[in-house]
Amino acid sequence: MVTTEELLKLLKEIAEERIPFNKVLGLTVQTMDEEHMQVKFDMRDELVGNFMRGNLHGGVISSVLDLVGGMNAWLGVMKQMKDRSLDDLVERFIKIGTIDLRVDYLRPGFGKYF
Repeated sequence: MVTTEELLKLLKEIAEERIPFNKVLGLTVQTMDEEHMQVKFDMRDELVGNFMRGNLHGGVISSVLDLVGGMNAWLGVMKQMKDRSLDDLVERFIKIGTIDLRVDYLRPGFGKYF
């Protein structure tokens, strides 16, 4: 059986190191517990969507929302399956995926980090 702390550490490693696109974004997990997570990434020229305004590309925004939603789903599974083996958790985790994602943008993303 794996501890909650070990699972949280594993999820952080997956988000930061094992998902190549997250590495492209420079995404880091700032905080994570059984209920919440917070991620951060710095603005870079490669992430600009409108070169005239210099705002963040909408695809980056939706990708980060997808990641955070998926990671929160993993946290929910982790809470439900606390007494299960790591193999059982991994088997469940690999079946989690986004079926549909819609983002209604309220304003452009401006800033040094998000």
